[in-house]
Amino acid sequence: MKEIWLVLQEQFKYFPVMWRLASYEKKARYQNHALGNFWLFLNPFMQVATYWMVFGFGFGTKSPVEGVPYMPWLIIGLATWLFINTSFMDSTWSISSKIWEIARMRFPMSIMPMMRTLMNFNAFAYMLIIGIVMSVFYGLPITWYWLQRSLFYMHLAF
Repeated sequence: MKEIWLVLQEQFKYFPVMWRLASYEKKARYQNHALGNFWLFLNPFMQVATYWMVFGFGFGTKSPVEGVPYMPWLIIGLATWLFINTSFMDSTWSISSKIWEIARMRFPMSIMPMMRTLMNFNAFAYMLIIGIVMSVFYGLPITWYWLQRSLFYMHLAF
């Protein structure tokens, strides 16, 4: 229990460092691309457009799921799944892939997985916004239940 408390303290203490490292990593990831950081928005948008074409038009899925139209249900669920999956996979490799940073800098290794999760948060936020806009387009009311469910799934990711 003592180690868990120590890791939580490190997460709060080094949050500014994690945030800076995550933003530098995002900049470095898209630095050599023609569109640069616009890919942070364009990539989730293209994923949404692909799924919309395949499942919305290709397979003609129109039936609601628990009273919610299929496409908003798919996009919001997909945003959550991709965030959890990508964050988990990136976190598992975060320490071994950045061992040179850990060896040269003076900060705990426990912040590396959270840094990778922060990197993936932008794509999640953009896809979630696209899903919410799509839900409003389909005429679904925005309720506190949505926020509760989103926070529950985000809690599972961490």
